[in-house]
Amino acid sequence: MNFKETLRALFKLSGGQAMPSDSETSYEYTSGDNQSFVAPSDGYLSIGSSMDSNDWSRCIMWGGIETVNADKGNSAAFSPMKKGQTKYFNVTSVRFVKFIPTVGEGG
Repeated sequence: MNFKETLRALFKLSGGQAMPSDSETSYEYTSGDNQSFVAPSDGYLSIGSSMDSNDWSRCIMWGGIETVNADKGNSAAFSPMKKGQTKYFNVTSVRFVKFIPTVGEGG
């Protein structure tokens, strides 16, 4: 393996090339507990919740890196995913569910 190939292999192992793309896909979900999402490719899952400003909203995501966010009014959770990975989530009142694919080779 020459120097260039070695360097390429190191970048691939580090995941340094896997950055979020400028595009996103929105999905329709209803509010509730124990929902799931399967990643169509490597990328990031973003979920938002919205309630009246006097009520608490929550976004809880698990299945890999766990993410929790709760706040009065709006809240959101964001987590990386590998292709085929399943994330589970609970959302009080769904505002959005978006998937942002990565660009580059990454991990």
